[in-house]
Amino acid sequence: MFRFIFVTLFITWLVPHFLTWYWTISISEPLEEYDFIIVGAGTSGSVVANRLTEIPNVKVLLLEAGGEHPLNFLKSIPMLSLALQKSNMDWQYVTEPQKYSSGSLSENRSLWPRGKVLGGTSVLNLMVYTRGSPHDYDSWVKLGAKDWDYKSVLPYFKKSEHMASPDLSDSEYHGYDGPLNIDIRKDHGSQDLFVKAGEEIGYKIIDYNSNEDEGFAYVQSTTQNGKRHSAADAFLYPVSSRQNLHILANAHVSQILFDEDKNGKPRATGVKYVRYGKEKIVKAKNEVILSAGAVGTPHLLMLSGIGPKKHLEDNAVKVVADLPGVGSNLQDHVMLPIGVKSDIDISDEVISSKTLSLSTLFSYLYDGSGSLGSCTADGFAFLKTNKNFRDKKFDYPDIAFQMLSAQFDVGNKQLIDFHKHILNIDNETINDIQEQAKKVKLDKLNDLSILVILSHPESMGTIRLKSSNYSIHPVIDPNYLKDSKDVETLVRGIKVLEKMEKSPTFLSYGMKMMFASPKCEKSGPVRSEEFYRCVARRNILTVYHHCCTAKMGARTDKMAVADHRLRVYKVEGLRVADASVMPAVTSGNTQAPCYMIGEKAADMIKEDWNLV
Repeated sequence: MFRFIFVTLFITWLVPHFLTWYWTISISEPLEEYDFIIVGAGTSGSVVANRLTEIPNVKVLLLEAGGEHPLNFLKSIPMLSLALQKSNMDWQYVTEPQKYSSGSLSENRSLWPRGKVLGGTSVLNLMVYTRGSPHDYDSWVKLGAKDWDYKSVLPYFKKSEHMASPDLSDSEYHGYDGPLNIDIRKDHGSQDLFVKAGEEIGYKIIDYNSNEDEGFAYVQSTTQNGKRHSAADAFLYPVSSRQNLHILANAHVSQILFDEDKNGKPRATGVKYVRYGKEKIVKAKNEVILSAGAVGTPHLLMLSGIGPKKHLEDNAVKVVADLPGVGSNLQDHVMLPIGVKSDIDISDEVISSKTLSLSTLFSYLYDGSGSLGSCTADGFAFLKTNKNFRDKKFDYPDIAFQMLSAQFDVGNKQLIDFHKHILNIDNETINDIQEQAKKVKLDKLNDLSILVILSHPESMGTIRLKSSNYSIHPVIDPNYLKDSKDVETLVRGIKVLEKMEKSPTFLSYGMKMMFASPKCEKSGPVRSEEFYRCVARRNILTVYHHCCTAKMGARTDKMAVADHRLRVYKVEGLRVADASVMPAVTSGNTQAPCYMIGEKAADMIKEDWNLV
């Protein structure tokens, strides 16, 4: 199986090097001034650039620190998406050592891959398209984000969408004319097992992107005919011929520039960027829009003098606006991966050596079918496990499941090394896994994995400057599981899996959870609550849903960075449109909310500048 993957990787790496020059959409030099400058060509920034340039007389410059890589087929083949991590398309952020979690990771540090490429993280992610719960957005209003309730944001979700799945061909909750392709793939029999088992223990089968937010489902993904459909594919390449849209790749913005307006208030007038070692300046007539992501946006704000005053002074940065909320309120979903093993051979039902072959490759090249077109995250569930302490007004899920249809061969050294490489797993943990496999006489410790995801963490972290040098990554400390309530929520999620083990479907296949945590056996008997707590603290990983580090909120909230129209407080001409501006993390993956934020931001900008 690994040899098959290696050959595919080599081909997809080699061909683009000969053809990239033909497909470039990046300009070589920008104009001196534009109406709007957008920093970051990721999920939200690509949408804003597309929508603003629908108006022919509006000139927009979209700046991206990464390259284009238009023909790197790795980013197009869904199953190979993990191979892009730690590549030149990845910012390769690393967190501080975690005090309360991540014991299975080297130095207790989590790797945070973020897209450094046209399309941003929509080029690297697993393509899961999940809006979250309607209650997520209603709760944002309570946090000061006026007009961001579910009823108000739903049209913007639908505006982006082209729902291609026949399963949802006529739904009031989906769009059918948007540029972003959404599909439901059913490539593996394990999807049916997962969903059926959920139904058997009392949950409904739902469309989790509707008004229903508790139940099991097949994953909706940003794929098209078996290929990834990124923000660049949907919103940039189709409109790259617009004369009023200039895209500049490999341009790392190092600072936002400010002048004083007639009232003595700082106003963003442009940006300084570095391209191929040369520092340049470009001016913005109307606004600078930050879409650099949950790490990049607060980092750039602080480098430019907007953030906590004392912290900026400690790093020798001239203070433009004292906004203590910049870099605070960092939120992220964490997941506890749990392997599930069947007593019978189900290798035909999952990604395995049986389902990956040359015939698989030919089938995929012919019509996009088969495992190569799968985002591997095939099943999804939203659960409400905390029945006693639920807020009746904002009744959102506290646990999510994602089911990965892939066997894990503990004897495959290349596969083991690959996971160590992209997840930072330490050698001791790898040895524990291999020893557990020997103990139970298995070459594959699991046939599929279920990720138990903490949907609404109580623990929050920070992003702070490490240096005033733009090229040095900031200090990232997510404080995973600092609040013990997060651990208890994860334990409740594991107990739902215990119920699934007793479902008729799982029983008929002899499907059981597998644990390889000898250290945690000292905390309590295997499968005891004490054991589960230890496993949670030791084995959790990021789900890569970082957000909320430049949150919008009411002016009376001293930690708010932007108002409900995404305008940064205490300055003029500066707006934020990306995951950093979310007041709180949504219940599900953050890709879909970022598309929505881009759509809504573009409309607000048009309204504020009377653009028609």
